[in-house]
Amino acid sequence: MPITQAARNLISQMVIGTHSTNAYYGSTGAILWVSTSCTAHAGAQTHLQGLTLTCHNSTMESGFPSIATNVLQFKGILSTARGNIDWNEIGLTNATSTTAGTMLFRLVSYFGTKTCTQTWALTACCTVTT
Repeated sequence: MPITQAARNLISQMVIGTHSTNAYYGSTGAILWVSTSCTAHAGAQTHLQGLTLTCHNSTMESGFPSIATNVLQFKGILSTARGNIDWNEIGLTNATSTTAGTMLFRLVSYFGTKTCTQTWALTACCTVTT
């Protein structure tokens, strides 16, 4: 799953200690998002491409995010009241607003259509390679 340019820049700043905020993707900062857009991924995107009204988010489940060597794993639950749309894109940010934070990654794929009678779990893995 490709990361965004903004995430690349933030990670670079974190490595050398020059980032100006505590913009971590930990258990209290990582937010998974779903939306309806089918627009292809582009590195310069800063958030999901679906309209703001179609963007739904979830905080991390207990025990997440997790890491196993070079694989980062994030998991959120969208209850019957959230995310009742066509899931065409997912992303991970470090803010609960569509206008704040840095999107780490975005993936475009049809995951299905969630209805108000369903609760879905979203697990996203990001492999860091050399």
